[in-house]
Amino acid sequence: MPKSEEHVLTVIAEQLKATGLNYYLQRDIYNANEAIKDSLRNNPSKTGGTGGGIPDVSLLFRYDDEQWVVFIENKSEKDKMGKYGNSGLIDNKTKDGKPNYKQVISKYALNGACYYAQNAYSDTDIKNYLVIGVCGGEDSTKKYIVDISVYIITRDTNSEAIKYKEFKDFSFLSKENIDLTMREVKQSHLSDIQREELLAKSEKSIDDKLTTLNQKMRDDYNIDAKWRINMVVAMILAGMGDRRANITALKADELKGSAEDGNTDADLIIRKINNLLARRNIPNDKREHIVDEIKRTIKHNLNFNEPDESGETINKKLYNEIQSEILPFVENRLLDFAGIVYNKVTDWMGLADDEKNDVVLTPRYIVDLMVKLTRVNRDSYVWDFALGSGGFLISAMNEMLKDARNNESNLVDGLKNKERHIKEKQLLGIEKRSDIQMLAILNMLLVGDGSANIINTDSLTKFEGNYAYPENTEKFPANVFLLNPPYSAEGNGMIFVKKALSMMNTGYAAVIIQDSAGD
Repeated sequence: MPKSEEHVLTVIAEQLKATGLNYYLQRDIYNANEAIKDSLRNNPSKTGGTGGGIPDVSLLFRYDDEQWVVFIENKSEKDKMGKYGNSGLIDNKTKDGKPNYKQVISKYALNGACYYAQNAYSDTDIKNYLVIGVCGGEDSTKKYIVDISVYIITRDTNSEAIKYKEFKDFSFLSKENIDLTMREVKQSHLSDIQREELLAKSEKSIDDKLTTLNQKMRDDYNIDAKWRINMVVAMILAGMGDRRANITALKADELKGSAEDGNTDADLIIRKINNLLARRNIPNDKREHIVDEIKRTIKHNLNFNEPDESGETINKKLYNEIQSEILPFVENRLLDFAGIVYNKVTDWMGLADDEKNDVVLTPRYIVDLMVKLTRVNRDSYVWDFALGSGGFLISAMNEMLKDARNNESNLVDGLKNKERHIKEKQLLGIEKRSDIQMLAILNMLLVGDGSANIINTDSLTKFEGNYAYPENTEKFPANVFLLNPPYSAEGNGMIFVKKALSMMNTGYAAVIIQDSAGD
């Protein structure tokens, strides 16, 4: 480290000491947190080299029972604070989307600190970070001063660093100021422009990774197209975990390629999924259906469980791929993850041309508009006869829950009971394809619910208007119908509209039609 940067580091250490927080200079962080140490060691250094890297200063503290990590990088030049994208977000990528080690990450204070934090966000269970850049130097009076710029990374920022504030010292972390600082930090949000930029970037990235994954499943693992979606859903469910339900995510090194019945890689994956669904209070019939679908895919295909010469099964190899490349996107709250997968299925399956036209994701802003048009509120009963990835039900559920919370004082049985009733009794979706139905179930689980009635059947010939869970003897009292129909069906899909409306006594419907309204 240059002598001038050592001086900045000394100033930082003196100020942090005054806050009363424990801080760690460079390698000292290794002794403070094993997971952070592994992340720093296992990722390339700031210059892209092997052997890992270490922030200049690190802090660990707890606030509101959550773990926070602070990474600080310093530079002695005033113009080396950060390199940013168009909307002010820290930008560590080259034009082709690769880490820009030489020109950006290693050259700018904020970019280096952000690099360490985003790696740790992906590698560990810790999801709260303060990213701090410090630049020091003498002013015109020869007084030595530092500029401090603070960014935030949390789940709410979708692992991206957004700006919090600028300071001249570290008193914002002192015991007197920490409460105010953390309240402000928790209220920091992406701007609309930043949100749109991140959404576009994330959707492009997940689309590319799903394309690559599909090629690997086809070319490297020889997985037939009909199994691919169920396999991806299975690996995601096993890798999700649920801290509130005390369910840990499956670790790849737990998959050892055992041939012992009950302990094969497939058995371990299924056991983890079963535990997750049970803790989420998914109805027994529905849980059995999900597990049976997954078991039929990853267990009954024996070649998926046979270790190769390296001792690894296809199940383990695919789980490794999902864990490293796909699961980070599952936690991105901006993304309709299952919807994006749904939009890729024409690449994954051998569909006829008319079926390809049927498998199209409805844009989120259209979905939300249709929910508004149908006047969805806390007392609505919403169904969709061609469910797809479940986007209509999720948007409707969010609107119903929001209305319930806004009118909590008017609820007879209390907010919690109403929220449970909305999820269990006021949403119903039908999907003919079992693999697409699994995507819808995954989507509902990702948004925190798995209890909605999502039925795998033919809505035109086999659905009689009843609930699926807990039993199918009670009629669903639908008063909102939302649909983006399969256009290959009779009347360009309008036969679905006829069937649904004939089973409703009152309410509203919003349907996407293929031809213009004038026709």
